[in-house]
Amino acid sequence: VSDDPERLVTMLPEEVSDVVAWLAGSASGTLSGCQIPVDRGQLKS
Repeated sequence: VSDDPERLVTMLPEEVSDVVAWLAGSASGTLSGCQIPVDRGQLKS
């Protein structure tokens, strides 16, 4: 768990919906079988 206050803030629905909208659009058509974490970089730390 990080001590960084910015990482403790709950994500807004808009932050997640941006990714969902992109995935539903034609721009994501070349992706297949991948995971896209939407976690503000939590997995990097």
